[in-house]
Amino acid sequence: MNTHLCLPELTATFASQTVGFERPCLLVIGGRPPERAWLRRIAHHRTVWAVDRGLGFCRESGILPARIIGDGDSATKKAWTWGEALAIPMDRFPPEKDLTDTQLAIRIANDAGFAAAILTGAFGGRLDHAYSTAFTAAHAPISCVLADARETMLFLRDGEHATITCHAHPIAISLLPFSEQVNDVRTEHLHWTLQNAVLSQDEPAAVSNVLESGENTFSVSIGQGILAVYLCWAE
Repeated sequence: MNTHLCLPELTATFASQTVGFERPCLLVIGGRPPERAWLRRIAHHRTVWAVDRGLGFCRESGILPARIIGDGDSATKKAWTWGEALAIPMDRFPPEKDLTDTQLAIRIANDAGFAAAILTGAFGGRLDHAYSTAFTAAHAPISCVLADARETMLFLRDGEHATITCHAHPIAISLLPFSEQVNDVRTEHLHWTLQNAVLSQDEPAAVSNVLESGENTFSVSIGQGILAVYLCWAE
């Protein structure tokens, strides 16, 4: 059974029984602010949860989140007061805790029955936050994608295949291992094609590929491991 992920920049079709992007939760988190028009477009007809600083991005974009999650250490006082005044359901945690607000939000989404989450506000900002978010998303119990108007990262796990149609031409497409090794990597319609390739986490060797000339659709499949498919439209 195929499932589809629809974003302004791309449509990804997964040939998998485990990927479920038909009704994802949209988590607005606290990295680089997504463009307001882009956020309003992607939030349309989706369940939106604000994760700490992401509450301010929702407020500034005129989006009313269905839930607020976080410890309040990065959201502005104005944004937090706005959320409280509107009586938005809130999961508030102490700042001194083991998990990040994003990790908690993914756990809560899983517990709430969501099969997938789109994380925006995931890029930019501190490297340690981006690292934590990316690895948490790659290994999460639900399917996750990191996305904004400039960058998108989606993940393939054991035996999965994705066909990705780009609505805007990316300047780079990279395949990044999120397990020690990813085996039997195959691609079609990229300039540098892979067949039965092994990609290693300790020396990523499939960075800055591009679409084959004249193509706007490419595909990636893997045998075993966890592989990120990363697309960049603007640096």
